[in-house]
Amino acid sequence: MLSGLGSASPAKRTVPRGLLALVASALLVAACGSSGSHKSSSTTTVKAGASGATGASAANVHKRVGMVKAVGAGTITIVAKRLGTLQLHTTSATKIERLGTGSKTDLAVGDRVLVVQGHDVIVLPNDSAIGRVVDHVSKRGFVIAKGTAKKAATISLSKTTVVNTTSPAAISDITTNSEVLAAVRGKGKGAADATEVILLPPGSPFGS
Repeated sequence: MLSGLGSASPAKRTVPRGLLALVASALLVAACGSSGSHKSSSTTTVKAGASGATGASAANVHKRVGMVKAVGAGTITIVAKRLGTLQLHTTSATKIERLGTGSKTDLAVGDRVLVVQGHDVIVLPNDSAIGRVVDHVSKRGFVIAKGTAKKAATISLSKTTVVNTTSPAAISDITTNSEVLAAVRGKGKGAADATEVILLPPGSPFGS
């Protein structure tokens, strides 16, 4: 009987050890799962932060329109109506574009657009830092998303008389006495860094 009890005693000790092993294994799996969850959450946060940074950057970009007075190495000097002479600093990252004739069928959801006088439209490149995003397009009109200090708005296509699109251009296409629309960082009055320069055709409603 004693030997039987003695043999049963190790068996009793074996069960807790097995349970401890199972518990330890479960804890290890849970810890790994938790770590993976944090990693995924961190990745999402980084993406959100990057998007937020882009938004903040775009909010600091302003439009400037003026007549070109000089073009030099890395600079375009324009005269704007309200700000006077402004020197635009350009780099290899500055997008240079030319405005061309488009049509109402060029408007699509997700496009970035500039609207002047309530109806004339420029369809911009999707990576432009200016303009507002098109949320909806119908036969009658299109809706542009809310912008900084601006409400969402519906633009009637029946009243839209000019639709322009942009195409890539070179700095050499910009000459004195031509007119440009520029996206610049900050509100500098004497000089500013240009992220985008659009060459306007003569008589453009988007000019000064």
